Amino acid sequence: MEYEIKEISIEQLDYVIDILNHIPEFDSIFYRKILKSRLSKGESIILAAFIGNEPIGCKVAYNRYFDGSIYSWLGGVLPEFREIGVARALLEVMESRA
Repeated sequence: MEYEIKEISIEQLDYVIDILNHIPEFDSIFYRKILKSRLSKGESIILAAFIGNEPIGCKVAYNRYFDGSIYSWLGGVLPEFREIGVARALLEVMESRA
């Protein structure tokens, strides 16, 4: 399966929220307001993996301590798209952007 990693903006958080809310390991519901408030306070990196137009995974990081460092906060891949390297690719792109 071929996928593409894209950096997305805070205005496109719905992709991330949709992914996170469909990952069974997370027991809470992610809301746009909460994510946006945390990510809009400083520098952030928001990545999403897509197959065509379908978001299948994400990785989110931000400058948590306002010291120039990047804190890798959230991420995941939908169960049906695991084991094809998506999480590793998201991590590698995140590291290169950080």
